[in-house]
Amino acid sequence: MHALRSPRVHARPRAQRPHRFASVSHRGLIALPPSTAHRPPLPPHRSPHLLDPLLDSLLAPHQLLTPDVRTALLAQLLRPVRFAAAAPRVKEDAEQEQPKQPDSPSAHSASAHDQHPPPPEKEEPPPPPEPDAVSDAEWELRTGRAIDVLHRTLPDFFRTGLVTSPADEVGIYSPRIRLAYTPVVPLPAPFPRTLHIEGLPLYLASSVFVRHTLNALYTDLHVELRGVRVHGPPAPPAPDDPQSAPRKIREKSLIIGLCVTGAVRVSGAPGGWQVNSTYAFSPLSGLVQTHTVDSIEPAPHQAVFDALRALGFGFGPGAGAGPVARSGGGSRCGR
Repeated sequence: MHALRSPRVHARPRAQRPHRFASVSHRGLIALPPSTAHRPPLPPHRSPHLLDPLLDSLLAPHQLLTPDVRTALLAQLLRPVRFAAAAPRVKEDAEQEQPKQPDSPSAHSASAHDQHPPPPEKEEPPPPPEPDAVSDAEWELRTGRAIDVLHRTLPDFFRTGLVTSPADEVGIYSPRIRLAYTPVVPLPAPFPRTLHIEGLPLYLASSVFVRHTLNALYTDLHVELRGVRVHGPPAPPAPDDPQSAPRKIREKSLIIGLCVTGAVRVSGAPGGWQVNSTYAFSPLSGLVQTHTVDSIEPAPHQAVFDALRALGFGFGPGAGAGPVARSGGGSRCGR
């Protein structure tokens, strides 16, 4: 009889059975199942309050933004803004992952503002130093090279972008270059009367913004030089004595008039602008230190300046919305 009995199955004690939801962490939170506890963190959410509404307000009237075009514009134009917005979130996540340390006796006696000190103020980086002075011969060489580079490369701006130097030579722009434009009709407060940005990084960023935005709105864009004039005293003849006194007056500027023409992608209507600019050279380094936009006809819409301000170009907040550029029906440029 005993041989026919089935062996008794010893049940495991209930307390020893594994339970997927029974463990408690040191923070007092119920641990998640292994299937979800080890999932990779979600990527940081892209801030929609600055990126998408900005493109919608500027480009939506044309209804030509495909997902690929929108992604390309965001990647090229707004990457610094997205990085600055995501940096604090990464810092907050790192602080939340740190284990909580036990309070010390001295912490209980501290005041509330001692326990939560204000964040340190962000120090602005110092402006780049002005390049050292060069000899008269080098100064003439640099200004002549800059004039040649601008004359040869500006017609291909919408295809190649802004060219800063030929080959591996010294760039033609000063690290402290200043771009200035005074609209014919003053913009509402708090915009300044003369809009300006300073520094080579912002100068290059503004050229990228103009190039990509107009390429998104227009097709078959061309730049035609209508006038190139050099203003300044003539270069002195080469002295017989290399130790002769250096040139006392170093003043030279380049005045360029150009026409930008294209066709609106949606309607196919022709558009164009006539732009006159003055490039002034530094008397010390011979590099372009100021770029003054003397006139733009027809004048750009205020939404252009609102977009530049939103991208961090230092302009005050403004009102108004509309397309970035207008149809050039009244433009003096013709093809």
